[in-house]
Amino acid sequence: LIGRGTYGRVFLALNATTGEMMAVKQVEMPQTISDQEDIRQLNIIRALETEQQNLEKLDHPNIVQYLGFEKTKEFFSVFLEYVPGSSIGSYLRRHGKIEE
Repeated sequence: LIGRGTYGRVFLALNATTGEMMAVKQVEMPQTISDQEDIRQLNIIRALETEQQNLEKLDHPNIVQYLGFEKTKEFFSVFLEYVPGSSIGSYLRRHGKIEE
């Protein structure tokens, strides 16, 4: 576990095909009927789906590279380039606003 976010957790993983490290953003899928009807949980899944679709369209050297996604009964996972270091949130808390 390398981080927690609004939607779920982020893990450091090894890409078995390329041998490279990657970040895996993962959200648990609703399992019970009450979870499946929970608007908050459904909105979290929708937000991650939207994020995944947006990342898929981006290609810029200063944006983390999108590698793919997997949706199972248990989890929705988004695979991203791993960039070592702290999060942008941690950086902003330490250094303040970034000028353009």
